[in-house]
Amino acid sequence: MVANQKAPLWFILIFVAIGAGISLFAARNLDKNKAKHKAYIETKATLFKRDHVQSPNMYGHRTVTGYTLYYKYEIDDKTYVLRDTIKIHYKKTIKIKDERTIKYDPDNPYKAFFDGIDSNWLILLFGLAWTTISTFGFFEKHKPYLR
Repeated sequence: MVANQKAPLWFILIFVAIGAGISLFAARNLDKNKAKHKAYIETKATLFKRDHVQSPNMYGHRTVTGYTLYYKYEIDDKTYVLRDTIKIHYKKTIKIKDERTIKYDPDNPYKAFFDGIDSNWLILLFGLAWTTISTFGFFEKHKPYLR
């Protein structure tokens, strides 16, 4: 395609549809997670153990280091453990007896997760940005024909 030639409408609409599909997928997952975790209860978990983890990267010559963190929380006088893995640069900021907020299922306290931002928000923002850029790209390329 020559630099000043216009992209066909169907080509740009494919990109708009992809962005819209990504956005709808993420929005649906956010909605499902919200409904699923609606009955979960918030509590505090305390860090009681920190294991150093070292593993070779995919080329085998450098090591990736991090920590596996073990948090305990008590529900009805019963202790449960939740595990997390982090990279090494957090080592100095996380200490034994630190607390984090978690949410757990009251029907099955083994089902728990750390409270925080759902990663589907990032996917949603990416999808919206993709759709917006594709749409503006269409209008920029076809500006003379839209008057």
